[in-house]
Amino acid sequence: MNHLLYLFLKKTKLNRGLYKLYKNKTQEQIPIGTKEIEEAQTLLNTFQKDPHNSCICQNQINTNPKYDLQIIVPAYNVERYIKECLDSVLSQDTSFSYIVKVINDGSTDNTAKILEAYQKEEHIEIVHQKNKGFSGARNTGLKEINARYLMFLDSDDKLASGAIEALMKMAQATDADIIEGASLKFYGSWVTKRYPHADEKQSSANKLYGFAWGKVYRSELFAHIQFPEGYWFEDTLCALILHPLAKKVSTISQCVYCYRTNFKGISRTFRGKPKCLDSYYICEQLLADRVKLGLPMDEKFLHSIVRQFRLNSNRIASLKRQDIDKAVFIQQSALIKHYFPNIKVKDELTQSLMEGDFSLYQLQATLL
Repeated sequence: MNHLLYLFLKKTKLNRGLYKLYKNKTQEQIPIGTKEIEEAQTLLNTFQKDPHNSCICQNQINTNPKYDLQIIVPAYNVERYIKECLDSVLSQDTSFSYIVKVINDGSTDNTAKILEAYQKEEHIEIVHQKNKGFSGARNTGLKEINARYLMFLDSDDKLASGAIEALMKMAQATDADIIEGASLKFYGSWVTKRYPHADEKQSSANKLYGFAWGKVYRSELFAHIQFPEGYWFEDTLCALILHPLAKKVSTISQCVYCYRTNFKGISRTFRGKPKCLDSYYICEQLLADRVKLGLPMDEKFLHSIVRQFRLNSNRIASLKRQDIDKAVFIQQSALIKHYFPNIKVKDELTQSLMEGDFSLYQLQATLL
C-alpha cells in the first residue's frame, strides 16, 4: 500500500473498517518448520547480508567524572549544518559542566575545515577517524566516558535554548537513568511536528520516544552497550535495550531538541532499498543481546516486539517482493516461538504470527 494512502486511512480511521471487511475473506497458513526457517534465512541473506554485529561491548567509564554531561556529535559531510549545531550547544546558559565530543567520521567535504575553528574551544573535543558509519561514530564517542550523563546530538540538528539546564536539573532532582524532554521537527523556519511531554519525575519507559536524541542518559547504562554497527535503523537499540535497562525515567515538558527534516536521510529514502532488511536484522540481533544481558522476555515485552515486527514488515513491504515478505514473516514467527514459548496471547496480531497466518498478519500490518 502507498505510504500516503496508509496515513490517510489511519488518520480517518477508515483502516479499521477495511480490516473488519477483509478479515474473514483472507487466510493463508504457511508452515514454519526447520526447513522453511532455513530457506527463509538463506533467501534474506542472499538478497541482503545480515551485518551480525552485537550491541554488547566494554566502554571505559571514569568513576570520578570531570563533567556533568558528555554530548556525542557524529559528523559526516555536514558542512551546511555543523556550525549551527555546535553553536546551539556553546550558547547554552547552564550551571552544569559539559564536554562535546565531535566525531568527524571521514568527511570528504569542508566539515573538517569548519571544525578547525572549534579546536581551541574548551567545551569541544574533536576526533577525526576513517568512515565507520553513523553507529561507528557514536561508538567512538562512547569508548571513553568522562561524565555522569550522556547526550546524543546529530550534527544537522540543534539543541533548544536552555536544554542542558532543564534536562540536568531534572536529573539532579530525580536521580533518574533517562530524562527526556519535548522536541520538535523543523524544515527551514517551519515546525513540521512536535513531540510533547509532561513534567513527570517518575514516568514510564513506554512514554519515551524511540530516538536516541532528546534525552540524557546515566553513563552507566552504556558500560557494556554500544550501537550495533553496520545497520540502518540503529535507534532500535533504544526501545529494545536502553529503555528496559533504565530503573527510573523522568520527562520534562520543555522543548530541548530541534530535529531537522532531512529529505535525504534514511527515514525518508529507505523505501525500496535492499538494506531496509536491516529493520528485521537488527531486531534479531538485539533479541539475542537481551538474553545475554539478562533482560526479561515477558508478556509486556512480547507486545512491544510484535509492534516492532509490524513496523519491520511495513518497511520491508516497500521492496514489493512477496517472497521477501513471507521470509521475514517466517523468521519473525520463529523468533516469537523461540523467545516466548509459554506465553498465551489474545491479540490477533501476535496470534497470526504464532499460527503462521501470513495473510491475516499482512492485513493487520498494512491496515492497523
